[in-house]
Amino acid sequence: MGQTTDRIERHIDATREEFGQHIHELRDRARDAVGRARNAVDWRYQARERPWALMGVAFSVGLAAALITRRADSGASYWRSSVSNSSGVGYSTSASSPVWNDIRNAAGAAILAKVRDVTRDVVPDFWEQYDQQDRRRARRVASDPDTSDAAI
Repeated sequence: MGQTTDRIERHIDATREEFGQHIHELRDRARDAVGRARNAVDWRYQARERPWALMGVAFSVGLAAALITRRADSGASYWRSSVSNSSGVGYSTSASSPVWNDIRNAAGAAILAKVRDVTRDVVPDFWEQYDQQDRRRARRVASDPDTSDAAI
């Protein structure tokens, strides 16, 4: 009888230890899953890991915003200014279409945002100082409208 209880106790202890290992493994897996989920929605992590994808998203959002906010008739004036050449193919008399201007502006905004982030990391107080100087300049211009930007 004593051997049977000792064997049962050893079996219980082994099972308890095995369950403990499984619990630790599950806890580690859950912690890893939470970390992956947190990183999946963290834009800073995504910017570090996939900067070009984020630039593409920023460009697309900027382009979409530019196209949405553009006046409805601005495209019509561009197409009215098109002239047919001798082959009958239309071309624009302007340097570029409003759509290309929007694309250029969106790309510029995305690049500027990236430059601002990089300079914020490299020179920590740069943008704070820049904003402070810009506010000072705006106050000077507001107090003396005759002051030109070149004089400041």
